[in-house]
Amino acid sequence: MNIWRLTPICGPDERCAAYAAPVAIGAVMQGGSVAQVVTSHLAGFSAGDWVLGLNGWQDYALSDGSGVTVLGSDLADPSRALGILGGPG
Repeated sequence: MNIWRLTPICGPDERCAAYAAPVAIGAVMQGGSVAQVVTSHLAGFSAGDWVLGLNGWQDYALSDGSGVTVLGSDLADPSRALGILGGPG
């Protein structure tokens, strides 16, 4: 069995501090996401823009724009913004 984790500096018998708090039932799983702006009232963000941020795993998110990077409106494969080999790749 292969086990993959996001803490490669830890050996198999070591305990490592988690990079995120445990997810409560009904809460949003935290993580990076690529999203398309549906509507915006913020300068620099337009409907149709693709953005990268830590909005978690959810269908929709509200943002004040902090910590969000505009990727443009014409991306061939938006998921590549997360890394072509996945998050740790």
